[in-house]
Amino acid sequence: MADLQVARSGWDSVRVTPVFAERTRMRGDEPVAPDSVVVFMLDAAYDTLYAGPNVPLYIPDADLGSEERILIDVCGTVQDFLVCEQASVLASPKRVQITPDLTYPLEQDVQRGTYELPIVLERQVYDTENWEPIRPKRSLRGRLKAYVEGRENEPVQVAFAREKGSFDLGRDANYRDFKFALDSELRNRQSATIRFDVYLDLAGIDGAIASLSRAVRVKTNDERQTEVGQLAERAADRIIEIIDPFVDDRKSVAYVDTWQFNAIRGMYTVEMEVSWSSTTFVRSAYRIRGTLEVAEDGSSGSFKLADGDRNGLRRWQSRVSGDRIDIGALSVDRVPVIDAGLYDAVEGLLIIEAEHFDANEPARGQLWQKRTDIAGYQGEGAMVALPDHRRVIEAPDRHGSPELVYGVRFDRAGTYYVWLRVWAEGTDDNSVHVGLDGVAQRSALRIETQRYDRWQWTGDVRGRRSAAMLDVDRPGMHTLHLWMREDGLYVDQILLTTDPRFEPEDRGYLESGRVEPEDQTVEAAVVPSFNGRR
Repeated sequence: MADLQVARSGWDSVRVTPVFAERTRMRGDEPVAPDSVVVFMLDAAYDTLYAGPNVPLYIPDADLGSEERILIDVCGTVQDFLVCEQASVLASPKRVQITPDLTYPLEQDVQRGTYELPIVLERQVYDTENWEPIRPKRSLRGRLKAYVEGRENEPVQVAFAREKGSFDLGRDANYRDFKFALDSELRNRQSATIRFDVYLDLAGIDGAIASLSRAVRVKTNDERQTEVGQLAERAADRIIEIIDPFVDDRKSVAYVDTWQFNAIRGMYTVEMEVSWSSTTFVRSAYRIRGTLEVAEDGSSGSFKLADGDRNGLRRWQSRVSGDRIDIGALSVDRVPVIDAGLYDAVEGLLIIEAEHFDANEPARGQLWQKRTDIAGYQGEGAMVALPDHRRVIEAPDRHGSPELVYGVRFDRAGTYYVWLRVWAEGTDDNSVHVGLDGVAQRSALRIETQRYDRWQWTGDVRGRRSAAMLDVDRPGMHTLHLWMREDGLYVDQILLTTDPRFEPEDRGYLESGRVEPEDQTVEAAVVPSFNGRR
């Protein structure tokens, strides 16, 4: 048999044509043509893509993995002999662009959450350096891997087949180990960080394609007391609606005597008094006492009557048979959240690793992502806004520009000079915005570097001769914001100082410590309770 030839007409539809010589087998000096020819085409998993006669073949490139190897096997029969030749081709290089988002825990349940994974699959255009989006015929599938930061050996995994949906970590066989690790961390530190790694089932693309972190913590006793007060007020209104429904003009008050929380059941037990008055016909006052049982999310509420004054008991007996009523679900306001800790600026100096953010907000299909592909960063990596579309955003805000948020505590008010340790490839990705408490201060907009292909500090403002600075009007707790101006800029560290003569060294610095004050306003997820047994 002659050599098998493979011709490619492009990535879009790779054309494979097995070619035989006119005479393929020699018997002495007389050439003999094959009696029949069969062509087989197999993917990397040895699944048959084609089996049939010798015709031009088209590989379904969009459905194959990145540079997946395709085997072409051509067999010819001559009398009783079978002769085969093999060749192989590679599918196109592919890459994934993704801006993931997670809601976790969902309604304060650490077992559940929701996800959005807008995945864009691209491949390299044949014989060029350009990339183009493709839409495979079958849906992309993958998995979310979740684990407590620092305890990676106790993960759980959930599969996904859609770009948007909900997940239940409890369905994984390792959930009990994961929950035990989470409970242990919460018991020891009162807070924990859950890492979510996103994996895609696509040949040739190994490792996580994105990672997200979500902070969780237990509620403080003060927060629970606030929550109990809200539930008691709403329960009182519901009770009066049931036993005194025809009175429109009424004033009610709920008094909480004692309360307990059952962490295993996730239920409050509240000893309370309900009093109200009415002026529909004559002024009357009413009072009842009893026990409220309700889940901490406000569901499954019930009230059991213990005693009351004459008017209150008469109202109850006229509307209720027995001593208990179901009051259904009660709405409860979200308790102000306390994060695991704030960065502490000491003696007018603050240093933050960019990847240690408290919140990461996507916008317009882009997201800050941690990367380790540029050597020389400090800490665990650097943050870069992706995908890199050469986009410029001049007016930063939460909905218009990807944003990183950091909780900080300043020990003094005043002017803080802003320095960023960055890496830029060129003029299309060399600037970023910085703000304070959700406000973009003009003096810290368009911070840029004009040196490329190296890690260096910059505090220059584009188009101005002054250095970048922030005005901190009061000491105490604040939020520091990093907004994308140009995608593709790597940010390694953030440094704020009150010293106008400060000049950072080329290397990075040790990160500032964290402080855990009693009253913080940095937002994080809340875990209702934990149980250390398994």
